[in-house]
Amino acid sequence: MQLTKGSFLLLTVCLSCIGICWTTAISEDLTTNLKNNSTALQTSLKELETLVSNEKNKIRKTALTSGQDSLKVLQSNIDELQTEIDKINKDIGDTNEEQVNTKIEELQTWGEEQLKRVNKSTGGAGVRQANDLIQNVIARYSYSLPKSLEELNILTAQFERDVNAVIKTYAGFAKELIARMKGCKAASANQCRDNIEIWSERVLTSTNQLTRLRRSGKQLVESGLYTSQRVESLLTQLAKDKLRCEKDLDGIIEDNADDSDETTTTESTEADEPTELGD
Repeated sequence: MQLTKGSFLLLTVCLSCIGICWTTAISEDLTTNLKNNSTALQTSLKELETLVSNEKNKIRKTALTSGQDSLKVLQSNIDELQTEIDKINKDIGDTNEEQVNTKIEELQTWGEEQLKRVNKSTGGAGVRQANDLIQNVIARYSYSLPKSLEELNILTAQFERDVNAVIKTYAGFAKELIARMKGCKAASANQCRDNIEIWSERVLTSTNQLTRLRRSGKQLVESGLYTSQRVESLLTQLAKDKLRCEKDLDGIIEDNADDSDETTTTESTEADEPTELGD
């Protein structure tokens, strides 16, 4: 069996499971969402400074100041969360994912090179047996390496959902508070104070949410550390299995050495036969 392009078909099909898309880093959409909300809040706070400074009624002014302080706390919490996420990205990033993808690509190249080696050394006689051994290694690690990222991937996705939900909730609270502050003139002083107090209290609960998200972020980093250790362990075992496979392939070459010699001899004999001249 001489090796042709089609001989790699089974090997390529085996590698189709590599196409799993894993991302362990926090998405840019989330960080952009945080930045946009932070910028919008900063703009609103600047506008409210004039409103607060121009208010003459003591009750209204105290209420407006309280609302402004609540929004500043929210602004600070958003900025801290943004810093936390930047740190998480630095700690986990896409290092594991990139490493896994690179190693799987290298594994495919290794498999093709080993199959060519056997083909050349055995005149194609050992290709089918070699292909089975190589596929076994590739199939095992093209599954186990991406699988090692699964837990971290799930935690990352859950963390992003939680953060986005918190952003949406508190952006809504901030919007309502700002509306109440801007509508203070149309309400009585006491009504102004009561409305602002209700929404200020809701905005201030963002501090508790930040604490909760920090805990989730810490779990994410710990999972990232475990994932790195798991990937390194798998790569160490992969190196051993590749060497073991190469030794088995050496055995196939040795077992089929006679077939290779016969093929070479036959080709040489056919080339040396004299050609009969026509009359």
